Amino acid sequence: MPTLFSEFPTATQQADWWQQLQKELKGKLYDSLHWHIEESVVLAPYYNLHTSTRTSDIIQRNEDWTIAEMILVGDLPTANRQILTALQGGANAIVLQLTRTLMDTEWASLLNGVIVAYIQIHIKTPTAAVATTTLQYWQRQPTIVGSLQCPEQDLTWAANNPHAQFRIFTTSADTTQTPSLQLAAQIAQAQSMLQLLIDKNIPSPNRCIQFSVSVGKDYFVEIAKLRALRLLWANVLAIYNFDDRSVSMIAYLSPVALTQDTYTNMISITVQTMAAAIGGADVIVSLPADSFDNNLTSEFTRRVARNVQHLLQIESHVTKVIDPAAGSYAIEHLTDALAEKAWKQFQAQVAKKA
Repeated sequence: MPTLFSEFPTATQQADWWQQLQKELKGKLYDSLHWHIEESVVLAPYYNLHTSTRTSDIIQRNEDWTIAEMILVGDLPTANRQILTALQGGANAIVLQLTRTLMDTEWASLLNGVIVAYIQIHIKTPTAAVATTTLQYWQRQPTIVGSLQCPEQDLTWAANNPHAQFRIFTTSADTTQTPSLQLAAQIAQAQSMLQLLIDKNIPSPNRCIQFSVSVGKDYFVEIAKLRALRLLWANVLAIYNFDDRSVSMIAYLSPVALTQDTYTNMISITVQTMAAAIGGADVIVSLPADSFDNNLTSEFTRRVARNVQHLLQIESHVTKVIDPAAGSYAIEHLTDALAEKAWKQFQAQVAKKA
């Protein structure tokens, strides 16, 4: 039986299309079509099997991601109402953005009507002090699945981790940096924490670490960035001879891409969400299209943001494929290019510390 593409000529740079391209360029150089993403990371306009330099295998990921919604915890009844609306509307995780320490009675009020065992709870705290008291509260609770996200980190949290499925250390990166520098910074943070956890004889140290990534508007770059992060961290874990080389990744859609037009933003958010999904995020935090308005988001835009993820999960079948980007020579090339550059930058940081 002939193969599916046997009747088509093999694409090479000597084929008719290449000659036609030269005519269309009308004297312009082919290199002028290249996309210079950052220094030494360049994407050509066309790749095929013969030009591919792919070095990585299919990137394993959690095909079915978790839909999360951000809740700013100010007025407790308002926050509780938003939590219940999000969960009833199809979210299966919440991100609680705390501004202060909550007492036990306040936690009970905030989560009134919520069956904690059925969802993920990711908690963002402004300081280590708030994080410490938050962990102390959850130590007394029967279960929690999710993560703690704090700009300050305290190693003593590891010994007091309330539950095995609660990740207490989350890395992040400066989104104003280039993609490769973002990757290098996060890998360096995670590796330093991993080593400290190993030195303290903390069991399953990789299960304590989560990566927080910001997904911008550059569709192909963001897909490649997330894929590269999985490759890089798996490489670190391989050096440590870990059998468990899983990566936990929570993706936040960057509000920088938003405009003052809500409907334009809905399109942008869809692109960002799809990039996060194809890139392999385990949790995607929805971003309402009116988030530009000092966080005064409406229930309608919150529902639309959740439904974007529902459409991608249920109707696009992107969750039915192990690695949707595999086979795209351009994305594979970009993934490897970012990973290779970030790895060199990471090695330079390690050497500098030594």
